[in-house]
Amino acid sequence: MKNVLFSILRASVAAALFAGGISAHAQEPLRQDEFFPIVLYNHWYKTTPERMLEVIDNAHERGWNTVNVVGGSAEVKAIQAHAQEKGMAISAFCGSLTRLTASKVPDLCVNSAQYEADLHKFLEPKRAEYESLPRFWVGDIQDETCVVTKNVCRCEDCQREFKARYGVELPEKMPPISELDLRKQYMEFYDDYWVKVWNMTCDYMKANNPDLLIGNTYTENNCLGRHMDLVFGDLLKWAEPLDWLAADIYPYYAGRHENDLEAIEWAMKRSRLLLAFLRCAAQNYDIPFAWWVGCTSSPEDTPKAIRHMSYTAIGQGAQGLVGWGAYFPENQGGMLEYNPELWEDAGRTFRDIGKIGPLLRRLKKTSRIALLASETEGLFATPQQYVGPFYYDLCPAYDALLKAFGNADLIYERQIAAGQLPHYDALVMANVRHISAAAAKGIEEFVSAGGVLISDTVPELNEDNKRSDTLAKVLGHTEYGKSRRLRRSAPDAFPSVFTSEYGKGKTVLCRFRIGSFYKVPALWELLRSSLQDAGVHPLAVSSNPDIESNYLVGEDCFVIIPVNRSREDGKTQITCYKPRFAPRHVRDLISGKELKFTWTKQNGQRALSFAVDVEGISGRVIGVYP
Repeated sequence: MKNVLFSILRASVAAALFAGGISAHAQEPLRQDEFFPIVLYNHWYKTTPERMLEVIDNAHERGWNTVNVVGGSAEVKAIQAHAQEKGMAISAFCGSLTRLTASKVPDLCVNSAQYEADLHKFLEPKRAEYESLPRFWVGDIQDETCVVTKNVCRCEDCQREFKARYGVELPEKMPPISELDLRKQYMEFYDDYWVKVWNMTCDYMKANNPDLLIGNTYTENNCLGRHMDLVFGDLLKWAEPLDWLAADIYPYYAGRHENDLEAIEWAMKRSRLLLAFLRCAAQNYDIPFAWWVGCTSSPEDTPKAIRHMSYTAIGQGAQGLVGWGAYFPENQGGMLEYNPELWEDAGRTFRDIGKIGPLLRRLKKTSRIALLASETEGLFATPQQYVGPFYYDLCPAYDALLKAFGNADLIYERQIAAGQLPHYDALVMANVRHISAAAAKGIEEFVSAGGVLISDTVPELNEDNKRSDTLAKVLGHTEYGKSRRLRRSAPDAFPSVFTSEYGKGKTVLCRFRIGSFYKVPALWELLRSSLQDAGVHPLAVSSNPDIESNYLVGEDCFVIIPVNRSREDGKTQITCYKPRFAPRHVRDLISGKELKFTWTKQNGQRALSFAVDVEGISGRVIGVYP
């Protein structure tokens, strides 16, 4: 009888919702500057209307606070109404007329004269719908944007546009280095193809409501990443018109068995690099970014996979989390196979992180060192079959710096040319042989003024593939006759490390690739000591290299997010050098418990130190207050 009454009640609620009623509570607008979205991207099919509402209830109980659903049907309106009734926000795909895959010809080329008008017609019902929702978070233009080899369709419109802009025919594939100017034009054309889509969509969707937020989702191939069939797009250029950025790599998913540890670890390295690229672009335009953490995939998935990815994401500065799938104990097949352990652990994770969501939105991840993302090196290092730069060393080099120094940002050459390098104490270059003249000049000025430069190569070629001595001089690499040698070495440090001085600054030249040194503990320890010997101390560093020491700054605090990469529970000592205030409280922000700490001198610097235990492939959030 109880079940029958419950069914009748559920049906009555569903009927009322399908009638379109939304309560006053659902009309409350979002406070976007404090809202930390935890988004459910569900597949709303093969189920009943009542079952959809049960899924919303289940997700809400487990910490999801946003539902992605769009459309004009009664079912969609019921989902939206029910979610908003519970205080949840709504997000949706704006969509685009431009296809994502090479196997399909675009419906309409962005370079055609009618594209803009057709795009507006396509977007109009979506704009009206979004404007009618009081608790609307963001509209995503496209998911997993990729510029694949045949995506720019090379139609008559593309060919005409390319020739009008550059005065030459559109090449069939990536031009070789011997045709350098054409190679640059070819890559720029591909980037601008998508910039047109983003700009047209954003302008139209925000015309009536400038406060409407528009975002986009990327994958690692858009950030000088490594992928065999997907290639580069200029994320720093693409991000400019947007209000939110998001990206995804699923280390534990897509049919990967949970014991495939090597593949998972490599994918996690790529994830951390992509998060750094997102942070770089987001901070450049002062906008937030989110990370797709997955949801359900296979019963074989590691039960704490979402926990691992979520803490990794917020540790790298993500201000929102996005998942796909849903609570469907019945087997729907494919990507929606239900893993109850994974789902319940995801719920615990989202509830914990949701407690401190407003604080996470106000934090800014920062570092005293930056790794160069060299567009010029990518230009010359890219095989001809790719559309854009292939720069392998960035991924392992960034991961190595995290182990050696705790925190590291990425910086583009154009940002250095624009004067942003002095925000850091040190710059690291990994396997960079080509660098633009403007960036080289900026680095020279940075070191001369007292900055530290660490490199494993001597970049001696510029963006025109012509010799330049700017950084050779800075690194102490001077010419004697026909050979080159280092001016001065430091044999007491390590046989393969040479130090020099330039102006008020210092340089360290490694005779090994930084992108591979993380495999040898003595070498990452050497890199840490080299930085500290040069006067650059970590904001936060972990004594256990398997436990990260992510450092984020708030208005009246700073926050450490230790993340355990190992599957085994671990302990570490976190040390923060020269924090901006003397600490009085160190607190676990999720449990509320105070932690013991010391405030002493270490390596000649005032330092905060405290011990933490971190569960395997999990994390903690530790706040430090004056």
